[in-house]
Parts: sequence; C-alpha cells; structure tokens
Amino acid sequence: MSARPSQVRTAQRRPSQDHKPSLRVVRRKKPQRLIARGKERRRAPVMIGGAIVIVALVFGILLEQVVLAQSAFQLTETRARLVEAEERHEAFLSTSARLESPARIERFARQELGMVDPDTSSVQYIMADIRPSDMSGDSDPGGIASAAEDAGTGTALGDGTP
Repeated sequence: MSARPSQVRTAQRRPSQDHKPSLRVVRRKKPQRLIARGKERRRAPVMIGGAIVIVALVFGILLEQVVLAQSAFQLTETRARLVEAEERHEAFLSTSARLESPARIERFARQELGMVDPDTSSVQYIMADIRPSDMSGDSDPGGIASAAEDAGTGTALGDGTP
C-alpha cells in the first residue's frame, strides 16, 4: 500500500539551518538596458522603416502608371468605336434622306404598289361650310346646337343640299 499524502509531506527533508544557498540578488547602481546597442544598431530600425516606405512609394507609382496605361488603351479603343459609330450614323442619315425623297416614294408607289394617278374628271372635292362662332355671350361655344339643327334638316353640310 502506498503512503498517504499527509505522511509524505512529513517525510520530506527540511533544509538544514547551517547550509546557506549559493545564489544572491545583485542590484545595479544605475538602470541599463539589457541589450547594449551601438549607434549603428539604433539606426537599423529607422533604415528598415525608411526602406519599406521607399519600396511602398515605388510600388504605388508603378501601380498608378499601369492604371494610367490601361486607361489610355481603353480611351483609344473607345475613340475608335466612336469613329465607327459616327460613320454608321452618317450612312444611316444618307439612307434615310434617300428613302424619304418624294420622287422615290412616287416611283415605289407606281412600280411596287401599282398605284396610278386618278382620273381628274372623277375626282370630287368636298367643301366644308365653317362659320366663325360669336364668342361673346354664346352659350354653345362648340356649335353643338347648330350641328344638331343641321342634322335635323337632313342636310350634310347645312346648306340645304343632301
């Protein structure tokens, strides 16, 4: 069987009073850094930081130049497309002007649609009898009542002719 923990503690040896430890605490008179650095070693972090800043600046400038060059290529491509679109627009305008000419429309109507000039003896013109209405005190500004009167007479133009 094993010993109980309380028995183990009592069984441990205690250091004797006549034996002194060989370690002692040393105190410094003035505080110093644990690592002594010379002037060169103090400049190293500043130099490394400066080098990082310079590399970052160079990288930024190069990146800006690349973006600028890409923009110039896109601008050139866009201008070429603009010139092409303007040429197509001009071609469409000339085609539109050619298609809208009255001579072409008449030729198309005669040849493709088979239209002919009408016989001048069979052409009838209808003349409308429009009288200006009296706007002062007229309760019927649109002439609705007079049109109804004409309709009651059975005449189409209101002048007595059927």
